Amino acid sequence: MGAVRLSRSLSTVLAAVGLLAVATNAQAGQSTRAGAVGGKTKGTGKYAEVNGIKLYYEISGAGKPLIVLHGGSGAIEMFGPNLPALAQGPAGERRRSAGPWSHGRHGRLVVVSTPIRRTAFSPEILAQQAQVTGAAAEGMKQRPMYQLYASLAPKPEDFPKLLDKIGEAMKKDFDFTKEVAGIQATTLVVAGDADFFPPAHAVEDRCPLR
Repeated sequence: MGAVRLSRSLSTVLAAVGLLAVATNAQAGQSTRAGAVGGKTKGTGKYAEVNGIKLYYEISGAGKPLIVLHGGSGAIEMFGPNLPALAQGPAGERRRSAGPWSHGRHGRLVVVSTPIRRTAFSPEILAQQAQVTGAAAEGMKQRPMYQLYASLAPKPEDFPKLLDKIGEAMKKDFDFTKEVAGIQATTLVVAGDADFFPPAHAVEDRCPLR
């Protein structure tokens, strides 16, 4: 295991790369979804029925899976040109760079800008999260988050509802300290010096991902 600190926030970089997992058994239909902010994707797009919702995913390449997960307000398109490179893999090995997943055995894991408990967030970040509500929608229409959502969502006018849901989710407490202690995968933790949480959280003794 190891830790890497960079000199800027990594909130817009890969949320997690390297999860080895098994695909769900849900039936999926072909998608006609187009690319959006961040660049068009070249994967095979489908929808899977998962826990009562339609989960969109894409598969690029073939072979041993490499699952790439974006953050809660992101989309596949935000990975841009990284996806073809990840699908190619080392030494020309073909990989699946995105797809549906379920809990399975993980060979290697990379977590980027990911706290394991809510109290790790800095006070400034918690204060910002408290302001995420539908009332902020109008002021965010010039920002990449809205532009990405509007380019993909069938009903862009529902953006305020999305902000309300994100805001409510961020208010919920969480602490996965005990759960991550059971992770057996070789893990790389990447955090920024000016990230959502202080650098100490990424390397503290209580955190097994270090």
